[in-house]
Amino acid sequence: AEDSLRYRAERDLLTGLYNRTTFYELAAEMVAAHEPGYYVLACFDIDKFKVVNDQYGHETGDQVLRNVGETAKEMFASIGGICCRVYADNFAAIYPNTPENNALVVQIREQKSKKNSTGQYLNVSVGRNVIDDTALPISVVHDRAAIAKASVKGQYGLNVAYYSNDMRESILREQEVTQQMGEALEQKQFEVWYQPQYDLSNDALIGAEALVRWRHPEK
Repeated sequence: AEDSLRYRAERDLLTGLYNRTTFYELAAEMVAAHEPGYYVLACFDIDKFKVVNDQYGHETGDQVLRNVGETAKEMFASIGGICCRVYADNFAAIYPNTPENNALVVQIREQKSKKNSTGQYLNVSVGRNVIDDTALPISVVHDRAAIAKASVKGQYGLNVAYYSNDMRESILREQEVTQQMGEALEQKQFEVWYQPQYDLSNDALIGAEALVRWRHPEK
């Protein structure tokens, strides 16, 4: 009974993988036992997975997730890593950062992107973050891998990306712009400009395209 309760507390009941909380704890122990750069954390999901649930039902969707989880568990265990189901169709794994291991992850991604039980092609996007700073919480490492994954979502022919500081800076700049827009609107920093549109057959002014410019006080 105790083993059963422990299993339920540590595992995702659909796939049998570790749940996110347990994964973070175990990953932190693994990272602390090795030098910086020894491990890489990867996160991956299935593009447009909701379409599978919508077209074939949740039972089929759950079976697809179980198949992905089974493959991931065997693969990462074989290279000295562990994996978890974070939520929905989102998975994460940590494993030794070697060229051979990274190539294997790409190979498995390609296999899982082939036809599944529904007859559809499922594209798997992967983001990876080499753990050079062992003091970072695993949750932050995972978030950064997710940033890398988001950078390749929906991009044809590009499915795997490594996290870089440039990605983080880009997101921070975007957040800064978004946060300042409300105040800029109140201070009337936005100006409307009209670009005229002409009928070339008779040079008549027939309309205008409305544009907005932001007169930022500093940028």
